[in-house]
Amino acid sequence: FEDVEWITVGDNQKDIDYFNLGITTLVTRLANMNKNNNQGIVATLFALRGDNFKSSLLVPIVARFLNNDYEDNLKSIATVSLGELWFESGVPFLIESLDSGVPSRIQSEIVESLGKIGSEEAVVKLIQIVEENSNSLSALRNDAVRALGDIRSDEAVPAIKKMAEESFDLDKKYYELGPGFVGIKALGKIGSP
Repeated sequence: FEDVEWITVGDNQKDIDYFNLGITTLVTRLANMNKNNNQGIVATLFALRGDNFKSSLLVPIVARFLNNDYEDNLKSIATVSLGELWFESGVPFLIESLDSGVPSRIQSEIVESLGKIGSEEAVVKLIQIVEENSNSLSALRNDAVRALGDIRSDEAVPAIKKMAEESFDLDKKYYELGPGFVGIKALGKIGSP
């Protein structure tokens, strides 16, 4: 496991040894599961959500459940798990999955996970989502704006600002749900006037 990025949970050797044993066990279990073992995969992916198991080694293994050979519920859990792992190495897998025609619910989860990871690498794709869905009350567009706010990228400010200004009239009836409100909140996170 050399050249692997780790987030450790303790400073003493015993904690580190148990952590490494846990990661090795999870990696081996996931790598050996076939696609028909949904229950085992789901249980293992849920185990990854704890703070005790954070390793970049898990990213490509979890990401394999995003491909079209697996059911949507596994894609969904893998997407959320990648967001919980917080490693930038998960971003390309998430973007690729976003472009593969997954259902809208999973697209929203992917966008949210990109925001959680907080990588600048996702900014271009998220801006593209905002701009492609202009003049609409698209939930995915709002999710992309929220993610851009979480990433806090100055590059996103013009697209978010434009969306917020264009959609102000649409917001009057559903202000707190509308894109203008979402855009203003995102700008506030980024720290733009």
